[in-house]
Amino acid sequence: MKKLFAAALAAVMTLTAPLALAEGAVKIGLIGPLTGAAAIYGNAVANGAQIAVGVDMKNGLVAVNGWKEVTPEPGVAFCRRCAGVGVKAIIATDISRDGTMQGTNMDLYRELLTIPGLEITASGGIAALDELAELQKMHCHAAILGKSIYTGAIDLAQAVRLYQD
Repeated sequence: MKKLFAAALAAVMTLTAPLALAEGAVKIGLIGPLTGAAAIYGNAVANGAQIAVGVDMKNGLVAVNGWKEVTPEPGVAFCRRCAGVGVKAIIATDISRDGTMQGTNMDLYRELLTIPGLEITASGGIAALDELAELQKMHCHAAILGKSIYTGAIDLAQAVRLYQD
C-alpha cells in the first residue's frame, strides 16, 4: 500500500488546489479518468482497463444520481461484474460513512479485496491512521481521505511519510 496516498493526494489536490495543480496530478499519473453511475448504465465498461469506476454504496447497495437513489444491485456484485468486463480499478465509497468520521467499513473492503484482478481504493469515513494501517495489511491499493485531513484527525504530512513510495 505504498501507493495508498497517491489517490488521496490527488483527491485532496483536486478538491483544494488551483486547477493547474489538479491537472498536474492527473498528468503525473496519480489518478486516472473516473466514472461512476455511467458504468451502471453501460456507458463506461467498454474501456474498463483505462478507467477507475467509482462505486458508491449505501447499506451494501449501489447508489446513483448523486446518492439520491439506491438500486437493488449489491455493490460487491456490481464490482464483480465490472471486473468481469475488464475494469481493473474500483473506487468504493460507503456513503453512509462518508464525512462522518465514524471509521470506514473494513468489512466491505475485505470482501471487495477478494475479487481477483481489481485494485480497490477505499473511500468514506476514514478517520484515523490505524485504519490506514489496517487497509495496508489487507493490500488495499489506495485510500481517499477528506474530512479527516480537513479536521486534522489525520496529519497529511505524517501519513505521507508513513505510506508514500
